[in-house]
Amino acid sequence: MLSTYLTISPLSKFVLIEDCLEHKGKDLLESILRLQAKHSWKIRYFQFEGLFKNRPSYLCYDCVSNCKSWLQGHIDHFVNVVDIKDNTIIVIDSLVHAVHLYGFKTVYDILKRLISKREIFEIVAVFHEDLDNGFLQYFRNLSTFAIQLQPNSNRVLYFYKKPSGKIIRQTETYSTTNNGILTCEKIETVDPKKLVVQAINNPENLATFKIVLNDEEKALRDKVVLPYLYRDEDEKMDGKIFYELDNTDDWDEEDPDDDLDI
Repeated sequence: MLSTYLTISPLSKFVLIEDCLEHKGKDLLESILRLQAKHSWKIRYFQFEGLFKNRPSYLCYDCVSNCKSWLQGHIDHFVNVVDIKDNTIIVIDSLVHAVHLYGFKTVYDILKRLISKREIFEIVAVFHEDLDNGFLQYFRNLSTFAIQLQPNSNRVLYFYKKPSGKIIRQTETYSTTNNGILTCEKIETVDPKKLVVQAINNPENLATFKIVLNDEEKALRDKVVLPYLYRDEDEKMDGKIFYELDNTDDWDEEDPDDDLDI
C-alpha cells in the first residue's frame, strides 16, 4: 500500500510526486509530511512557487520572493543544503520552479549529493509534469519512489524501488481528510485469461438479453405440445419416396431407353 511504503523503515530516499493541473499534489504532500512529522527529525521546506506560507513545524525557506537569498545578500540556503549535518527531511515545492531558477544541472547535482548523505533521511519533491521540458525522466530515474497522480481521478500509479533493487509497480486510489490523514485502497486487476474462461463457462454474462431458463420456465416449456413427435433414434427404417401424380403429369411405364436403336 502507498501509506505503507511511505512510512516503512528505512524511508525511501527520494520521493517524487508527479502531479498535473487536473490532479494537484498539494494534499498528498501535506499528508506525507504529516506522517513524517511524528518523528523528531527536522523538516526543511523550500518553497519555490505560490504565496509563501510559513509553517511553524518546519524550517521554511522563501524561494519565491527571496530568490537565491538575494534579500539577505549572503548564504543561498538551497545551494548550501548539501552541507547540513543534522538529521533532516528536505522538501522541494516545486522541482520545476527550482530548475527554472538554478538550471537543471545544478538542481540535479544537489539532489544526487543529498541522496548520498546519511544525514538526509528523505527528499520529497513535487514536479508539475505540465511544465516539463524533458527533465522529468531524469528525476524519475533518480528517484526511489515515483508517485504519478492520474488526471481527473483519485488514482495514483507508483514505482517503489526496494533497497534490494526490486521495483514494485502498483495502482491505487487514495484520499486525504481535512486533518491530512491518508487512506489508500488497492485496485484489483483482472486477468484477461480468466475473463475468457468465465465467458466460455457462463455465456449469459456476455449477452444483452436472457438466454437461460429457470426451473419454472423449463417446466412450462416441457408442457408445450409440439407439431412433431420425436422418434426413437434406434429404430431402423428404409427410406421411401411417395409421389402423387397430378392430372397434367404424363407418366409412361415403359423405359424410354427401349426406343433407342443402337
